[in-house]
Amino acid sequence: IQTLNPTFIAACTAGRSSSFGNKATPLTNKDLVGFTLNTRQRSPQLALEQLIREGFTPVQALSAGASIFRGRTTTLSGDPRREEISVQRTIDYISKNLRRNLENTFTGEIITANLVSDMKLQAEAFLTQNNHMITNISITRIGVDTQEPRQINVVAQYTPLFPLNNL
Repeated sequence: IQTLNPTFIAACTAGRSSSFGNKATPLTNKDLVGFTLNTRQRSPQLALEQLIREGFTPVQALSAGASIFRGRTTTLSGDPRREEISVQRTIDYISKNLRRNLENTFTGEIITANLVSDMKLQAEAFLTQNNHMITNISITRIGVDTQEPRQINVVAQYTPLFPLNNL
């Protein structure tokens, strides 16, 4: 097993994942290019599984570059939503873009019951448009913040789609 600089692998995986049209596309079994590993030896399955449990993203050497055995984050939480890179990317994308979508339409308006209702409809529409990444969508709470009356809080629940990593 050859150890690579984590910053280098992070840059490679970020570049590769940015090429996916769907943010939920997993990195598992995807190729990284632009470098050569010193070894052509394939690591045993058990060794790769141990690395994954320890928060590593193992790669296997190719003639040019490497193939990601299984993509994962560095967390050791045991929570699949936090360990799976594609799920974390989906959560980040939905959070950031739902906020941006609502801000672009409603910031600068007067807070009324109709505005809150319109925000809920727009949030639901945005989430539904992203059903290629998430499912079980619902807006569980929307309303004026109790401490800051110029702010509306939107709480959405959804389930990110998970990749198939094992058979």
